[in-house]
Amino acid sequence: MKLFQVTIPNDQHRKVVTVLQDDLKLENVTSIEARTSSIVTFRVEDEEMQGVLTVLQKMGVGVQFGFCDVMSLTPGTSISKIKRTKSGQVRLKRGIMQKSSDVGTAIPVAEIYAHIESSTTLSRDSIGMLFISSSIAGIGLAGDSPTCVVASMLLSPLMGPILGCSFGYAIRDRNMFLNGLSNELTALVITLMLGMILGIVLAPYADDLKWPTAEMRSRGQVVSLIFGAIVAALSGAGVALAESNANISSVVGTAIAAALLPPTVNCGICLSYAVIGPLFLPDYEETKKNVFFEIAVGSALLVWINIIFIYIAAVLVFKFKKVDKFQLIRNVDETQWQNLPKLGKTPRMRPSPPSNQFFAESTAAPPPPTFPDDNGGSNHPVKRRIRGPSEDDNDSPLHKMNSV
Repeated sequence: MKLFQVTIPNDQHRKVVTVLQDDLKLENVTSIEARTSSIVTFRVEDEEMQGVLTVLQKMGVGVQFGFCDVMSLTPGTSISKIKRTKSGQVRLKRGIMQKSSDVGTAIPVAEIYAHIESSTTLSRDSIGMLFISSSIAGIGLAGDSPTCVVASMLLSPLMGPILGCSFGYAIRDRNMFLNGLSNELTALVITLMLGMILGIVLAPYADDLKWPTAEMRSRGQVVSLIFGAIVAALSGAGVALAESNANISSVVGTAIAAALLPPTVNCGICLSYAVIGPLFLPDYEETKKNVFFEIAVGSALLVWINIIFIYIAAVLVFKFKKVDKFQLIRNVDETQWQNLPKLGKTPRMRPSPPSNQFFAESTAAPPPPTFPDDNGGSNHPVKRRIRGPSEDDNDSPLHKMNSV
């Protein structure tokens, strides 16, 4: 369950509350009205959150005026009011969001954007992980160790930029698309160069390692391209679902790199060994050179086929989940977020003098008034309190109470 807290100017209060109560049929809307601004709070189910955000943004909340905060709530004593069909399927009660909870994102699009944007960026840490994962993959391919190859899959950061490309296309964000594309190409070039370096370093031990190993051959065969395309399409759909659903582990996204990192490293190793192999092996055969060239070309094709199918599948899933750019107010002028007027200051008590001078007479002030006593004297001065809010102050709480 999510708790919405909407802060808006007073002149927009009635319109927002009317839409929430009449159009969205929300029954737990409460509001607090201050001098210049109002705070409206209500609760909705997780699957309804994005629909409510879209309605509020279309009204201008967070775009032209005010702002909206969404907080997660732990289950308490409240029971959500939902409607069940005859078949037992849960349906949302509100007419504007009569959809199954299976469609739509379970977390805000802005949160998805922030997570994908962070994974798309090629930082120093991601480059470091790229070096580590490529080295592990190269050792696993050269030594025919499936364990090392699988370990490199889970460390590879190659999936983030592809996901950024697909998400950027889905929401028509040109900057995210181009950023993901450039970072993915850069990461692939780095991985390929690392594979070539490993091929040069390990070339003297090629006969001892019995190159090409089974792991190297399996990523250069034509049959692997067909199965690789199928796995890539399923993987792209899986990572898109994982990003749009908070209940699915994000490990799915990193595991998908299995279809990207090992073939790229394998391409670099085989390509470099095919070129420099004769320098280390006098009896290097031409047929063996052609074999390594074929494996390198097959690995390169496998990488690009996987990238294309991952991209297409992820875009289709994001479209199916109805991820829309309007749900993400990203390119709005930042000055439009500042239209909410500042809250006025409440009347404050004027500073009082120290306690030992509370009834002291000021030398600069005129003497306090006196009143006659029983004997006709006037020896009892009237004790005057330091002036606080009075009826003369238009902003004082006392004045407001009297005016009511």
